[in-house]
Amino acid sequence: MKARRQQLSLTSWGRVRARREIQQGGLEYELHVHEEIELALFDEGSGELFAFDHSLQVPEGGVYAVHAEVAHTFVSHPRGAAVRALVVHFPRAVLKQFDAPSCLPTRRHSAAALAFDGPASSSLRALFRDVVELTDDGDDPVRGMEVRAALYRLLAALSRTPVAAKVPRKEATQRGGTDGARLTEVYNYVNHNLADDIELAEAARRAGMRSESFCRFFKRTTGQTFTHYVNGARLAHAARELVAGNRPVLDVCYESGFQNPSYFHRRFKEKYGVTPREYRRSHS
Repeated sequence: MKARRQQLSLTSWGRVRARREIQQGGLEYELHVHEEIELALFDEGSGELFAFDHSLQVPEGGVYAVHAEVAHTFVSHPRGAAVRALVVHFPRAVLKQFDAPSCLPTRRHSAAALAFDGPASSSLRALFRDVVELTDDGDDPVRGMEVRAALYRLLAALSRTPVAAKVPRKEATQRGGTDGARLTEVYNYVNHNLADDIELAEAARRAGMRSESFCRFFKRTTGQTFTHYVNGARLAHAARELVAGNRPVLDVCYESGFQNPSYFHRRFKEKYGVTPREYRRSHS
């Protein structure tokens, strides 16, 4: 599945976007990516956050964080259940004036995405509400300073909050430069072609390397082989489709790039601990 690039509308004065997300029929949005960091608190409802080739459970009252340039999606559990969330987006540039980048939860934990432990405390909920309410109050430079101050207080509180689970941060989101650009190109190639043949030689070409050098580069920068990453991305896609839709498991298998259903079932159970049908039932 191709990750759609999302352009967010941020206020020029506060450089922060915060809103109340209310979905009576459940929350299911497509795989997407944006330049901003995302924080979300679920006042009502729960679900599963998918990022790269991993998934994180987010309980009612839970909080998650997603780093910039990380393809992700969220599916509420059970499907169709009401969701109320407070969602905050902001660019990394907002934090450069102080030492605030070191307070970013994703940076502190070297994560692409993470879910915090337990339901949010009343004080943490209040900090989320402060950011949302301040951004609702007009286009005022002074208010922009207040928004940023509220955001810093929220980040400071999150830096002291235990983390329940995380998605390891890959090189493309950890550092820029040539290596980051190469991996971004490779990730895009994989995400856009999950249902088709994904060739190592083509991935190497897109990275501007020979196949042998690319294999070493990918393993060194991501900690896994290219084949392992592709299988993980396909399994994560299958898991999203099983939760979000009602298509037959066999269709999901083929649409995720697996040509052998037995192999798909075996790898799926290795990763998620249950069969695809059991996974779907547990999320219905």
